[in-house]
Amino acid sequence: MKGKAIRSIAGVVFVLASVAGAALAAPKQSKSRFDVFAKAVTPFIAVGTPEGSNGNHAVDLTVALGNITGLPPELNGRRAEIAYEFPSKWFVQFPLEDFVATIACRGDTVWAHPGSRMQPFIDQLEAKAREKQRSNNSGGGFQLSKAQAVLVPALFDVNDAGLVKVADKPYRVVDVRPIPALRLTKDTGWPARLWVRPNDFSLAQLLLRTSDWSATAVLEKANFVPSLPPETWEPTAEQRADLAEMPASSITSLLNLAAATVRKPGAQPAPR
Repeated sequence: MKGKAIRSIAGVVFVLASVAGAALAAPKQSKSRFDVFAKAVTPFIAVGTPEGSNGNHAVDLTVALGNITGLPPELNGRRAEIAYEFPSKWFVQFPLEDFVATIACRGDTVWAHPGSRMQPFIDQLEAKAREKQRSNNSGGGFQLSKAQAVLVPALFDVNDAGLVKVADKPYRVVDVRPIPALRLTKDTGWPARLWVRPNDFSLAQLLLRTSDWSATAVLEKANFVPSLPPETWEPTAEQRADLAEMPASSITSLLNLAAATVRKPGAQPAPR
C-alpha cells in the first residue's frame, strides 16, 4: 500500500498547488457545467502566469482533510497549509501519521522541517533521479503563458452532478476527469469532484479519488494577493534548529516520498 498511497496528501497538495494561477478574461456568466468548472479553477491557474490573477501573483490556502478512505483515519480533520508566489516560491505544511511536515522552496534550495524526520526521505532520493531532475526541472518554478492557462480547463471532461445544499448553503457540484487523450488508464470513473459556490463560482471543496484511497479537501481559506511576506518562505527560529536542505529541483520527489508514509477510513467536514 505504501507505494500506492504516495499520491495521498501530495495528491491533494499537488492538485491545489498545480491548479495555481490566471489573469485571464473571466468566462461569460453562463451556468453550463464547463463554465462552472472554468470559473472555479481560473483564479488558481492564473497565479501561475506572468499576468497574475487580477493582478495577484500569490495564493495562500488552508485545507481541511476529511472523508478519508484508504489512509490513516487520524488524518480526518487535520489541516494542510499551502502558499505559492509566482514564479518559484512554495510553502507546504501537511500532517503525516505522527508529525507535521513543512517543506518550503526559496530560490534554488528546498528546506524541510523537522530535518531529523525528513532527512530519511531525502536520503531515499537516488543520485541518478536527482541528476535527471536537475537537467529537466527549473527548480521549484511553475509558469504558464496566458494562452496556455486559457486552455487548461479544456483539458478536462466535466459532468454536472447538480445543485446540493450543505448546512443550508447551496453548492454546484461537478465531476471532472482528464480528456481521453490525457488518461493514463482506461478507467472511466471521475477522479475529482468539485463543490462550487454558485454566487461567485469560488471553489469550496474538492474530492480526490483513486483505486486505493480518497480524500476530501475543504478550502477553509483561499486568499489571492499581490505577494506574500518574505518570512513566508523562511524557517522560524525554532525550525532552524532542525532543518534539512536539498536542491529545489527535487521538491516534487520529496513531497511524494513524504506522502508515501501515509496510508486508511473517516468522516467529512462540510463545505464552507
